[in-house]
Amino acid sequence: MSRISGRVFLAGCGAVLLSLAVGCATGGAAGPLSDQELADAVSIRVQQDQITAACHLMVTAEDGVVYLRGKAPTSNMVRARAVSLALGTPGVVEVVDDLYPPTNGVY
Repeated sequence: MSRISGRVFLAGCGAVLLSLAVGCATGGAAGPLSDQELADAVSIRVQQDQITAACHLMVTAEDGVVYLRGKAPTSNMVRARAVSLALGTPGVVEVVDDLYPPTNGVY
């Protein structure tokens, strides 16, 4: 491969990588998730997790903020896991823990 064609090839790869990075930042080709899609994605993750599956949590979302509501066991591990799963879902910008009984933010 000559130097010129190598540079063109590398420039093309950079353009592909840049477009992939932009797609990831904006939610992909289909665009960002709606609030309902985001809530559904978090709900599925919580239901499929071995630690949080027994909790029947209500999940809602508004502008990327996910609200976890419902009764959680007194185990802080379960609550922290639910929050962690929600935060790990693409598109979530913040999680509000409205689980009962309250922990006052202490995990």
